[in-house]
Amino acid sequence: MQQTQWKTIEQEIQRLREMAVVEIVFSDDINTRNPNLVPCTPVMWRKLVRLGPQEYSSALAIMNQDETEETVLNMAKKLRTYANAMHSPTHARIAALETRMRKLEDKMEENHK
Repeated sequence: MQQTQWKTIEQEIQRLREMAVVEIVFSDDINTRNPNLVPCTPVMWRKLVRLGPQEYSSALAIMNQDETEETVLNMAKKLRTYANAMHSPTHARIAALETRMRKLEDKMEENHK
């Protein structure tokens, strides 16, 4: 499997699923064909942390610090929750800024009339 860096959480989830497919193909212990149901091993998780952006590495390392083997699906849910928590404040600030800019534009138009 290619060891490419990921930049977004969705890319990370895709890498995790790719690793799960490899586990399905090469492991005698896996009894499913669904990558989402494959346990996310500590080795898989460490690879993801290592291949990701620096700003995510600490949070991701902590996310699975007890090294329980949750399914890929559960880890994907955790990753999406983390991404939403990280980006929600940014989106709120952008929306507030857009509102202020619209009000400012409206005032400027009124002054030009």
